[in-house]
Amino acid sequence: MPKQIVVTALGNRIEYATTNGKGLITGKREDITDETIGAVFQHLMEEYKRNNKEGKSFGYGYEGLGEIHYHPPKQEDVKD
Repeated sequence: MPKQIVVTALGNRIEYATTNGKGLITGKREDITDETIGAVFQHLMEEYKRNNKEGKSFGYGYEGLGEIHYHPPKQEDVKD
């Protein structure tokens, strides 16, 4: 049985789970929501730095669905 990253229908959680290959969870599952969101945030932040956006946001868009972006903090909001 394949393992996939899926979003649960009822709880809207991100899970790494054994599936039937079509997204239906058929076995062991692990909630990885917090770790996944943290990894995506870090990815967006690092891509922002690498692409030298200088105050502009960095993100990805999905046509007809929306966008997700990293916006750098204002200088006065930066934590040490």
